[in-house]
Amino acid sequence: MKAKKIQQKTGRLRNVGLLAGMMIASLSFVKAQAQGAIIGQISDFQSGKPVKAYVLLYNDSTLLGGVASDSAGHFKLDHVPQGMYSVHVKLIGYQTEVTPMFQVHAASTSLGQLNLNKIPRRLFGAALWRKRKVASMYL
Repeated sequence: MKAKKIQQKTGRLRNVGLLAGMMIASLSFVKAQAQGAIIGQISDFQSGKPVKAYVLLYNDSTLLGGVASDSAGHFKLDHVPQGMYSVHVKLIGYQTEVTPMFQVHAASTSLGQLNLNKIPRRLFGAALWRKRKVASMYL
């Protein structure tokens, strides 16, 4: 009689342990599915050639992270939780490209080709000269 009760208790404990293990496994599976990736390519608008640039991920106005594109202009932001995001692409000598807000799902989200426009040389040089002039005034 005592042996039968002990056997029943160990059976219940085994079932509880099995159930807990299944719950943990399912939670990790859901967590793994709740992340996606953002991919795309960056190129110069005028020439169409790929450029290396910085790709920054924003949620509203909060910077969450970023990557640099490779020599072919390709970039990939991994392990992005599902939600609404915007991407800012920055490179010296070019205007910052800001995408509209988009939804990231469990699969990869492709932004396609993002084109950067060069800042006209006159404006770019004037901005640099103005910064140097102001900096030298305070030295």
